[in-house]
Amino acid sequence: MTREGTGRPSREAALARYCADRLSLWCLCGRASCVRARSCCGDVAMCSGLALAWLAALQEQEDLAPSFAAMEARIESPQEMRLYRQWRDLLARAQAHAKTPPAETAMLRDKLRRQIEVLVRQQDLDRSS
Repeated sequence: MTREGTGRPSREAALARYCADRLSLWCLCGRASCVRARSCCGDVAMCSGLALAWLAALQEQEDLAPSFAAMEARIESPQEMRLYRQWRDLLARAQAHAKTPPAETAMLRDKLRRQIEVLVRQQDLDRSS
């Protein structure tokens, strides 16, 4: 991943490190040197892999969340319905205070996943050449 004869990182490696720093992948890494530097100081491909695993876990958690329609189908009494509606109102108020709308969050998460996949592919190509 260095330019032949120069000892300097290749353009692709420098770009991967820049992207890792812009995405703050050092937060996922946990290496003391990365945390102190608040920048990626180690293997960018490893941190990219951690980020992909993290995003996959977030997606899995989102997929496991029960749907409101399924919850409503299980309501049997007027008291349960009243409590359910109160809970939904509280949930709606809490979401109104959230800074990023869910659709935008999903879009940003997908964009981040694609960027990280590109970084991982570039690292794999660099290693194989």
